[in-house]
Parts: sequence; structure tokens; C-alpha cells
Amino acid sequence: MIAANRLTGVKAGSGFYTLETDGPVVRLHFLTDDIVRVRASFDRAFAEESYTLVLTAWEDRLDALLAGERRRSIP
Repeated sequence: MIAANRLTGVKAGSGFYTLETDGPVVRLHFLTDDIVRVRASFDRAFAEESYTLVLTAWEDRLDALLAGERRRSIP
């Protein structure tokens, strides 16, 4: 198991913050005043996949599957 024991850096990205640790990399996306998306990666790759989220701020490969239900929080 990989665990984060120490924060080693913070970087601002385009619409998110990246938290570098001695374990996984964590990204915080502030989508609205009430919704924060938290993602963690153990291989430092962040493939865009929303699974069954119907309110998103990003495009991903499941958009076509959920086209009837999905909408964007940022037009």
C-alpha cells in the first residue's frame, strides 16, 4: 500500500491544484462553491474518466454514453 506521509509541494494548474506528496499525487478541482472533486494518482497519470457523474466540468470518454443525462457545471 502507498500512503502519503508528507506534503512536498503545491502547484496551481488550469482549474485545479496539485498536491505533491511522498506517496500519491492529489488534485483538487473546485467545481462550484459547494462541490470539490478530489482525485488521487499512484502513477502520476490522470486519465479523464467520470464514470457515472452527471454534472461535470470536463469532457471525457464516457460523454457519449451519458449524453442524455450529463451536463456541464462550466459551459
